[in-house]
Amino acid sequence: MEDIIKKAIAKVLPEHVMIIRENSVFHESGRIFLDAAAIGYGAAVNSNGEIIGMDGKKIDEGSDTFKSIVDTAKKHARAQSQLGSDLLGS
Repeated sequence: MEDIIKKAIAKVLPEHVMIIRENSVFHESGRIFLDAAAIGYGAAVNSNGEIIGMDGKKIDEGSDTFKSIVDTAKKHARAQSQLGSDLLGS
C-alpha cells in the first residue's frame, strides 16, 4: 500500500511544483524571473510588483505585452527555479 501511495505522489508532484514555480514570479522568491522578462520587453517591475512600460505607465494586465512578459517569466521559472528541487530530488 505504501508503494502505491509513493508512486501516486511521484506522478502528480512534479506538475504541482511547476505550478508553484510559475506562481512564484509574483512573489519575492521568483521575482527575478519577472524582472528579467520585463527587461526583455523594455519594461520594468516596480516595488509593488506592477509592470511598468517605457512610458512610465503601468502596463494593462489584459494587454498582449503584459501577457507575454508574464508567460516568459513563468516559462523561465519552471525551468530554472530551485523551488521544490528538494521534493523532486534534483
